[in-house]
Amino acid sequence: MYKKIIVNTFDTVFKNSQSLLQKLLIPIILISIINFYLPQFITPTDIDVENIDLSTNESILSLVLVFILIMTNLSIAITTHRIAILGSSSVPKFGSYIFGLREFKFLFKSILMMIIIAIPVMLLVFIPSVGVFIAIFIAIILTARLSFIYPAIACDEDSSFYNSWKNTKGHTLLILFTIILFPLIFSVSVGLVYSLLIEFLIKLISPNLNILYSLLNVFITVFSISALSSAYLYIKPRPLNKVIKNEPETVRNIIEKKQKDLYKIIIHDKQKVTFKSLKKELEEQYHKIGFTDIAYDRENAFILKNEENEEAYISLRYENDEFTIQTKKTDEPILKVLQNKSSK
Repeated sequence: MYKKIIVNTFDTVFKNSQSLLQKLLIPIILISIINFYLPQFITPTDIDVENIDLSTNESILSLVLVFILIMTNLSIAITTHRIAILGSSSVPKFGSYIFGLREFKFLFKSILMMIIIAIPVMLLVFIPSVGVFIAIFIAIILTARLSFIYPAIACDEDSSFYNSWKNTKGHTLLILFTIILFPLIFSVSVGLVYSLLIEFLIKLISPNLNILYSLLNVFITVFSISALSSAYLYIKPRPLNKVIKNEPETVRNIIEKKQKDLYKIIIHDKQKVTFKSLKKELEEQYHKIGFTDIAYDRENAFILKNEENEEAYISLRYENDEFTIQTKKTDEPILKVLQNKSSK
């Protein structure tokens, strides 16, 4: 169970690395700019909150930048959750709006969650001797059990605290591992190594390279959020081929290519076809003209050959959301999906 979530976390990030980089590019640039011009945001302990004067333009600007920084981080969380749970097509090419409805809902629920956790914690902390320890324990449990509101908000699903509590019932240890232990181990191990490297580069090349801390923080954040997404998928699996709510499905056009004796057709899997249905149609058509030799038959690949003509073949392959049919030195395939295309 734990191993599966760890493997799925790494698998999700590395498989979608290019998509994540592209869709998180704007938030990364924004965070880097803010951290470059206001280095105190990298080390929040340097901020003297008690002496902030709201009457000065610099203080107002600082508060505005803090708000942008918060919303940008929320945008990173939402984008990562959506890619991990719904796939890269669920997020626009260059990411979602940083000040969108999901981000504000994320912010509101986060504040509400802090209030919900703070109420019992403030009451428990006054118990003599053990109050502080009980309060910390309850705060950790509540955080774990209510954490499913975040992937739910990102995926436009039921994001009530009751629903999160219900879905995480019996999985408290798993969620604690997912949102606390794994991120802690990962951030300490990765953060320590790369922090030393960044410090070395800063001393060797330029102090301005402290901007690399922004990239490191985003990298660690993406892994931590992906871990929560993996737990969400494990506990609350999604039905196959579920259409994303309120977002139109993009169906790519059928592509046909012809070159001498070769014919190739590419069909997006959002068309009304399956590997099984295409395989059946091809077998029925080509068996009649002598293609009875099944040279290869697997879950995602199928090849038919003709014993009388060694060079002729029909192949069907499923890869990267596409069905590819290729024929050589024989008739072109007659498929229902092609007839539907021509009739439109």
